[in-house]
Amino acid sequence: MNVAVRPPTDRCRPIRRRWFQVSLRTFLVLMLLVSFGLAWLGIIVQRGREQRKAVQAIVASRGRVSYFEPSSFFQRSDWLRKSLGDEMLLDVAEVRLWPTKVSDADLVHLKGMTRLSRLFLKEQVTDAGLVHLKGLSELTWLYLDNTRVTNAGLVQLKGLSKLTWLNLNNTQVTDAGVRELQESLPNCKINFSPSTETLPIGESHE
Repeated sequence: MNVAVRPPTDRCRPIRRRWFQVSLRTFLVLMLLVSFGLAWLGIIVQRGREQRKAVQAIVASRGRVSYFEPSSFFQRSDWLRKSLGDEMLLDVAEVRLWPTKVSDADLVHLKGMTRLSRLFLKEQVTDAGLVHLKGLSELTWLYLDNTRVTNAGLVQLKGLSKLTWLNLNNTQVTDAGVRELQESLPNCKINFSPSTETLPIGESHE
């Protein structure tokens, strides 16, 4: 008995074509996700290199740096942390630059630490150094005791809206300067006592 074999019908073709289209779409989506992931990793590595350089400069001047706990996927990766180091992956939370001899120019290393929350400065810092603090929008604590900061430098702090604690003891700042800054930072506790240091002739606290 002969059995007739039916030739394939056109009904199967759309199914195969549809499967191919779905597979191609899935492949393209996966490739897009991988590309985004690699691009993001590249940004993190570049930013990390800059931060590592800054951290190394701070540590070389006997400063101290501490970090936030890991929060992102990349920061929690043990492999990446071992490969790149915390100074590249983790966000800097606190920097202490006392009792180091830090100049105004050295504060440029803080520029990329956009999540920095606490900063301790002393001694050689002047108004010129405070320019480097303008972009530290997450700063909550700032210690400027015994620095050479004056009223003119306080202008650079007015944009630090998240400040809750500011020390200005033994500086060249005056009551008038503190009152003006307090108006811009109403939620900040400003601790202030004027310096007893005598300024050179021709200079004033105002």
